[in-house]
Amino acid sequence: ALGTPSSIENTLSTVKDTIYYLGIDCSLRSTGVYLSTKSRDDEEVYLIRPPKSMKEGARLEYIFNQMSKIAKGKRIKLAVMEGPAFHATNRSYSMGEAYGIHKLVCSLNSIKLHIVPPCKLKKYFTGKGHGSKSAMIKAATDIGYSGTSDDEADSMACSILARDIHLKTNTPGRRA
Repeated sequence: ALGTPSSIENTLSTVKDTIYYLGIDCSLRSTGVYLSTKSRDDEEVYLIRPPKSMKEGARLEYIFNQMSKIAKGKRIKLAVMEGPAFHATNRSYSMGEAYGIHKLVCSLNSIKLHIVPPCKLKKYFTGKGHGSKSAMIKAATDIGYSGTSDDEADSMACSILARDIHLKTNTPGRRA
């Protein structure tokens, strides 16, 4: 029985007509998930961290269940997920499985999903295509983020980009 993490239990929205924009920083160990709104008043941030002992299918099931709980009952207009880094040294097929989980959750919840290359996301959010983790956290902090996780900061960038695409705005004031 995996249950809902306390961080999710405390922030699940009961407002059904709020429109959300979903940002996902996909990872097998620490997925950042950020939900922003048009007014940016009711934002939610999550980290999906499977227990280290979980491997393979059990870990994917955990990610699927947590992501499904986050999306359940929300009116999510658009999602942006940071795409894979092609120079990454991780197991690409395992990351492909994780990306597939998020694509599946979006599909099952009728959420339109855009996948954005990391360099384009960094350019949009920091002004530099090869922005560091600290630059992403600083850019997120500049527009209201109060945490320290680069996974959350990246997911915030994705969420704000989804919001900007839908509303035809440019929150960070930069061009990608």
